[in-house]
Amino acid sequence: MTGASSLRDLDVLTLGIGGEIFAVEAAAVREILDL
Repeated sequence: MTGASSLRDLDVLTLGIGGEIFAVEAAAVREILDL
C-alpha cells in the first residue's frame, strides 16, 4: 500500500509529541487496511 511509510512516520511523530491515543487509532487503522 502506498503511504504505509508515511503512516509509520506519522506514528513516530505523534508518539514523540505524546499523542498516545492517536497512535493507538493509527494502529487500528493499519490492522483494518492490513498494512
